[in-house]
Amino acid sequence: MGEAFDPYYRWLGIPPDEQPADYYRLLGIKRFEDDPVVIETAADRQTVHLRTFQIGPQAAMSERLLGEVAAARACLLDRAKKAAYDERLWKSSAGEAAEESQPVKASPPLIDAHLEALLAGAESAAPSRLAPLRRRRKLPRVWLVGGIVALVLALVVAGLASVISWSARRIQTAMEASEQSGRSVPTRPDGLLPPTETTSDRPASVSGTTPAPEPELTGEATKSSKPPLRWTLTGHARPVAALAYSPDGRWLATGSKDKTVRLWDLESGRMLWARRDHAAEVNSVVFSPEGRRLASTGDDGAIRLWDVDDGESFRTIAASDRGIRAIVFSPNGRRLASAGHDGIVRLWNPDTGETAGQWNAHDDGIMALAYSPDGQRLATGGLDRSIRLWDPASGRLARTLEGHEAAVRSLSYAGDSVRLVSGSEDGRWILWDAATGKPIRNQHGHDDRVLAVAVSPDGTRIATAGRGAAEGIRLWDAETGGLRATLPGHAAAIGVLAFSPDGWTLASGGYDRVVKLWQADAEKR
Repeated sequence: MGEAFDPYYRWLGIPPDEQPADYYRLLGIKRFEDDPVVIETAADRQTVHLRTFQIGPQAAMSERLLGEVAAARACLLDRAKKAAYDERLWKSSAGEAAEESQPVKASPPLIDAHLEALLAGAESAAPSRLAPLRRRRKLPRVWLVGGIVALVLALVVAGLASVISWSARRIQTAMEASEQSGRSVPTRPDGLLPPTETTSDRPASVSGTTPAPEPELTGEATKSSKPPLRWTLTGHARPVAALAYSPDGRWLATGSKDKTVRLWDLESGRMLWARRDHAAEVNSVVFSPEGRRLASTGDDGAIRLWDVDDGESFRTIAASDRGIRAIVFSPNGRRLASAGHDGIVRLWNPDTGETAGQWNAHDDGIMALAYSPDGQRLATGGLDRSIRLWDPASGRLARTLEGHEAAVRSLSYAGDSVRLVSGSEDGRWILWDAATGKPIRNQHGHDDRVLAVAVSPDGTRIATAGRGAAEGIRLWDAETGGLRATLPGHAAAIGVLAFSPDGWTLASGGYDRVVKLWQADAEKR
């Protein structure tokens, strides 16, 4: 019998003797890292790497590790949670160093309780990360005195180093602050901010250091004189992951991996407000049908409801112990559906924040949701390559649509409750007859992954884009499947698309941290 597959060692380089690993080891950064940019960049790096294993025999293990990375990100980017976690981790480390002949006491958990429950049901073939710490061998008494002396000396040296590094960081921070207004921040080719170095090896709660301040929330709109581009919106510090037009077309909401939600006035291009209340990257934003409320969600598992007029968050729903990928309002606004990494669809009453139902929809993570215009069906698509149509009133499965060969990343109804468009990492988009479950058109739209699809309100045009930045945004004729136009796109991958309510404008959000507004009826280029 072959040796059991160890995804932590094979994929993340964490050997068995370092398992179970704490959150910092899981992300590949030093313990007690304080810089949120370093933490986010590391989490992004691990997420992108683990997603390459989502298709194949180890897909379930990949999804499991993605959930752990999401939990680590949410914990370490929340100041209060990080302080508590670091304190437990520091005490656990100190206890191990001082351990001698006494029986091993249970260490404080280094993995959140919800993650322990998740891993308890994981397949037995994977090595357990929740095994108790190994009992150390009893040290010979001859080494006892020397060990204690070495420990005391190590603590004294660490304390002095901490004080010196803290002073150095205070001076460096002051110098950087004075130069902030004129400093440009270099970016990597993929549009992500580069990691920065810090000097403290102890948690903020122990060493007295203060986490780096969040960047100022600013936004700028530049009007274009070169059609088909109309506007370019800048200000997000990380890739743009979510877009939503208000029902009247006056406003555009954006969400980003920088944890912010922003609202833009499309007549002037002015940013009306920006909020950084989420503890992790924002994955989805959606307006209520009447347009007075905005909902947002992300990898912190929380749904926030915002007053559009003043940008105040008036309700927070703790929707999931794992990250949420998508949310959508029902056409009548009485329900808000959410789904994500745990494969569960949950329905909420947005007026009270109470749950209105839930069911297990997919064995793997759900990446996309779409309500039919008549409210009778809720479509889900995800990592298992399938699309499923549900009766939202009962949670009953009505139909399964199969045809994609990779994860389904985006869904949109095509102007009615019969036709549904899906985009997949297999490079294809499919126009489905939702009544029969048969594809009307199966189009190979891109050489690389299709990450986003959008359909014009009248259902005549389909927009697609994805990881291949050079391929741009492609506009298709829904009736014939022919290519109508190609828009230049972005300098990096495009993760989200949205048509304006009148169908004249198409918004795109890129990994280059930019939002662009395009003339959607551009002739073929």
